[in-house]
Amino acid sequence: MSWWTEPLTRWAAALNMPFVTEQGEVASRLSTGAWWQQEDTWCMQLDAFTYARFPNWSGTDELRDALAWTIRQARPVGKGTQDMLSLKYEELCQLDMANLAIRIQAGEVISGLAADRWIYPGHLFIIQQQHPPRVGEGNSYWQQELPDVLSATIGAVWFSRLGETEDVLVYASRSQLEEVSLELSDDASEYGLLSLLEVGQLLTSALAEEALTNVRIAVSKQITAAKEIYAGMASAILAFHLPSSHNRDTNVHVFGQAPLQLLAQLATVEARTAFFQMLMERATAPMDAWPEDWMETVQAVLAANLNISEAARHLYVHRNTLLHKVERLRQLTGHDVRLSGDAVILYLASLIMRQPALNSKS
Repeated sequence: MSWWTEPLTRWAAALNMPFVTEQGEVASRLSTGAWWQQEDTWCMQLDAFTYARFPNWSGTDELRDALAWTIRQARPVGKGTQDMLSLKYEELCQLDMANLAIRIQAGEVISGLAADRWIYPGHLFIIQQQHPPRVGEGNSYWQQELPDVLSATIGAVWFSRLGETEDVLVYASRSQLEEVSLELSDDASEYGLLSLLEVGQLLTSALAEEALTNVRIAVSKQITAAKEIYAGMASAILAFHLPSSHNRDTNVHVFGQAPLQLLAQLATVEARTAFFQMLMERATAPMDAWPEDWMETVQAVLAANLNISEAARHLYVHRNTLLHKVERLRQLTGHDVRLSGDAVILYLASLIMRQPALNSKS
């Protein structure tokens, strides 16, 4: 008896849907749980070369998604039986940021994924429990609720559990995400990084409420073809490492939010040292003599688009007080945060200064 026999038989009995299992080449090109139609008959892949036909049955999209999820969850999981997607994901999770950045440029087709059937362009969402259980002690309740949450927030989307982890990979087309964006902002022209952030926040809130599980989510770069899925996973994993300082929700990370943070992280020690040497050429005092709150001041002014009044409100200080701080900072650093170029230079310096690895070597 195959591993899929029991769950499939239980479903068939409960829904009165007869099925026939067959083998064929079409199934070998699809991933477990994938649906397609063959002469008006719905078919679903079970394992590498076996699929089920459901004559005279045309269940709803929700039922097909639920059955596919059940079959995927019943699949044996182990190092020897993991599918290629899970193996690639685990490989990427072991890489440091520099190597992830390299993988983002890769074009690699993941066999058995059937991503050529997806609608492009789109984005990948990686969903992780904030406090995942140890291997072998997984709590799959939140994953049981996931199909309903995804359907209610985004619509019918492809998703898959990733190997032995409790992580889930979701793919949604841009057209689907634009529809969600319209519902959230009533302005389709606003689709972009902020819209992706809002969709992620919507998912985290829904899973907390419906599945009683706190998760964190990373959103990949835009994907335009099946060969970019691998690179998309790498970009989403990299996003987990780069929370944007402008994103108050630290549970949602969108690739593209934090390019300066990435630059600060990936610059070599030699490049960072040279950067600070150049920075100090205009300074009149060493960095340890700069005001203790100079980083906070720079970030507030940048976040306010160089508007001193707005930055003062954010810092809960009087405008004249902030002007005095800004002028004092200009005298000591040689850089005026009211000028965009100087503000970005000081902001990049603040990002680098927050890295203990650099501080211990410089």
